[in-house]
Amino acid sequence: MAFPLSPGITTTERDLTTSVPAVATTEAGIPIIGHWGPVDEITLVTTPDELLKKFGKPTTDTAARWFTAENFLAYSRSLYVVRSATTIAKNAVSSGTAILIKNDDDYDSNYSDGEGSVGPWAGKFAGEMGNSLFVGICGSAAKFNNDSGDEWTYTKPDGTVVALSDLFDGAPGTSVSAAAAGAVGDEIHVVVIDHLGEFTGTPGQVLEKHQFLSVASDAKKEDGSSNFYKTVINRRSPYIRVMDKPTNGTNWDTVLADGTTYTDLAIDDAEHAIQLESGANDSGSFTTALSSGYDLLNDPDKVDISFLLGADADATIAAKVYDSVVKRKDTVGVISPEKSDVVNNSGSEKTDVLAYRDTLSFGGVNDLKPSYMEMTDNWKYQYNRFDDTYIWVPDNGDIAGLMAETDKEEGAGFSPGGKGIRNVIKLAWSAKKEERDELYKKGINSVVSFPGEGAVLYGDKTMMVRPSAFDRINVRRIFIEMKKSISRSARSFLFKNNNTFTRNRFLATVRPYLEGKKGRGEITDFRIVCDGTNNTSDVLQRNEFVGDIYVKPAYSINFIQLNFVAVNTDVEFEEIIKGL
Repeated sequence: MAFPLSPGITTTERDLTTSVPAVATTEAGIPIIGHWGPVDEITLVTTPDELLKKFGKPTTDTAARWFTAENFLAYSRSLYVVRSATTIAKNAVSSGTAILIKNDDDYDSNYSDGEGSVGPWAGKFAGEMGNSLFVGICGSAAKFNNDSGDEWTYTKPDGTVVALSDLFDGAPGTSVSAAAAGAVGDEIHVVVIDHLGEFTGTPGQVLEKHQFLSVASDAKKEDGSSNFYKTVINRRSPYIRVMDKPTNGTNWDTVLADGTTYTDLAIDDAEHAIQLESGANDSGSFTTALSSGYDLLNDPDKVDISFLLGADADATIAAKVYDSVVKRKDTVGVISPEKSDVVNNSGSEKTDVLAYRDTLSFGGVNDLKPSYMEMTDNWKYQYNRFDDTYIWVPDNGDIAGLMAETDKEEGAGFSPGGKGIRNVIKLAWSAKKEERDELYKKGINSVVSFPGEGAVLYGDKTMMVRPSAFDRINVRRIFIEMKKSISRSARSFLFKNNNTFTRNRFLATVRPYLEGKKGRGEITDFRIVCDGTNNTSDVLQRNEFVGDIYVKPAYSINFIQLNFVAVNTDVEFEEIIKGL
């Protein structure tokens, strides 16, 4: 503290209001094979409609994983999606050989200066949907509305010809920025149309229009922002990217200069009106691509999730889910058996589900790592609104959704067992009691149908086989939440001196948080040790700080014993009860 050199009053403020923050516990992550949207990029999706808009509708070979994502969104409005892609996926382009532009970073690094050699335009993202895009350019008043017939028009798939000039406020000419520099004719209009109807369902529907843009690279709007067509379109359009200037666009992409005239494209110029082509969807094996997607989701510093969905995972992908959650240590991986184990496999479901479980070598007998995994035994039959059929979908999206729903309604320390899953026409199978007993021993929870109750999650185990508090979902999840919350709070203590004052502040910060958990029944008791007994001189000299937090978890009821005793009419109940 600095001392004044002459008489006066000095005031200070100290913040002792540190608290344990609430952390999100209802978010999930999943890689999917989409047919639109950014590739190898984490995208937050909050509704099924947003999932459809950002990643396109599913196809037969991608539907199970796509609907797993949508099913989770029926319970929680927070899903982080990674679109994974194989090298087969390609962006639709104006000409030349189609390429894969994964996302904005890939474009900026590899294609922003025309390196793709694919003409002026490309679809914003990879996929056949891009082949539906028509891009038109108008750069002069003469072509904007010419009564002689040499005008800017568009022909719909049904043969209807429409004048594009009706979409804009006036003809392009010379921008204010260009006029001030002594240049002429830099303005253009650009229109993007859903020619085949893949985006809107209506062929010929206008998707977006950009008016009075400049082809000069340094042109500005009146507010000082860029008016350069490449910058504006790449920044705003969800449909197209500017790949290169048109071949016959004289002086395009140059800086404004006195006396410069910008030449428009002729009506018969092929680049004046272009329908994009050669866009391609993914096909074949997706294992390698999906593995890369899980790699993007395994870093807690990049994305905060509580569940990692396996969807229709085979053993390789299931192992990838396991590796990811073990690396994170703050997320539960949720998986189902393979489709062939339970769908149209009458009489062999239990045997094949157990065999699949045995192929998953998740840690040793005394290892806590499998407690970060949850597995169920079923798939469900549900309606596919995109082609008016019914399809089989793994149930892990619903199970993660039940856990998220439990968090919102009660807390992470409560079991999701006994809750019903939604949107079920039928289950692939419903395990009998003796079958459930065998599955439960291996850490597999059953989803079963009871008369009048629908499909129910009938178990709450993790995949940890050794008896432990952590073999239950609610215990694993409440410890994850406590670790995340208290760890974030502990960051505020970094670089403070390890003394009694700091340790008491830590106790005062953490204790109310755990009291709240205890009061809500998520834990039964706790104790915090943070004093000289565990912060010894050796600990201090290593610049360390130790807080030991002991927690007694709450245990869910898995077994109920009901004893019915018949007694004679002349017997007192108290006497019978004492004798039992």
